[in-house]
Amino acid sequence: MFRIKGTYKEILQEHKVSVICMVVAMILYSSTAHFMDTIASRPERVVDFISAVLFVFSIGMLPFEAYRSYKVKECGKDFTVSSGAVIAKIIVIIFSLLLGGVIGLFSSVTMQGLEERVAGYGIGRDEIMQLSDISGIVALCFLFIMYAIAAYFFYKKSGLSAGKYLLKLFLGVLMTLFCIFVSMVAFFVIGYTFIMFVAELYVLYLMLMLAFLAGVMYPLGLILVSKTNN
Repeated sequence: MFRIKGTYKEILQEHKVSVICMVVAMILYSSTAHFMDTIASRPERVVDFISAVLFVFSIGMLPFEAYRSYKVKECGKDFTVSSGAVIAKIIVIIFSLLLGGVIGLFSSVTMQGLEERVAGYGIGRDEIMQLSDISGIVALCFLFIMYAIAAYFFYKKSGLSAGKYLLKLFLGVLMTLFCIFVSMVAFFVIGYTFIMFVAELYVLYLMLMLAFLAGVMYPLGLILVSKTNN
C-alpha cells in the first residue's frame, strides 16, 4: 500500500510537534504510575500536570500541521501563511494550554486537595465534580474538532473525491484500531506475565507500552488517514 519506512519518516517530518509532544506526554504520564494506588508526591503531581498539557497541546497542533502539509503540496515550501491562520493558531495554542492545564489540575490533585484549595470561594465537592465533568466533555469536543479539521486538510491534500476519501478514512481508522488492539493484547500477555513475578517492572512496562502507542501507533494512524493517495 505504501513504503512504511519512507512514509513513517515523512509523517514524522510533517507532524513532528504533535508526535514529539504525544510521546513525551505518554512517557511522563507512565513515569508516575504505581502498581498499587498511592498518594502522589508533589513532583509526581507536577509531572502529571505537564503530561496533560502536552497531550492536549499535541492534539491542538495536529490540524495546523495538516494545513501546512496541504499548503506545501499545493504551493511549495515558500507558501505565504495568511494572517487568519496565524491568529487561529495563536488562539488554539492558548486554548490548548488552558484546557490542558485544567485537565492536568484535575488529574494531578486529589479531591481533598482541591476542596482545601477552593474552600474559601464557597465551592464544594459537587461543584468540583461538575467542573471536572465539564472539562472532560470540553476536552472530548476539542479532540473531535481538531481531528475533524485535520481530516479536512488530509482530504484536500489527497485530491480524492469526498466519497472515496471518506471510505479510505473509515478503513484507515478501522485498521488503526485493529493494530492498536493487537498491540495491546501482545503487551498485556507479555508484560503481565513479567509483572506477576516482579511488580517493580510495572512502570517500565507501562512506559514502553505508552511510548509504543505514541511513537508508533499514533504516527501509523496519521499515515492511514493522511496518505490515502499512496
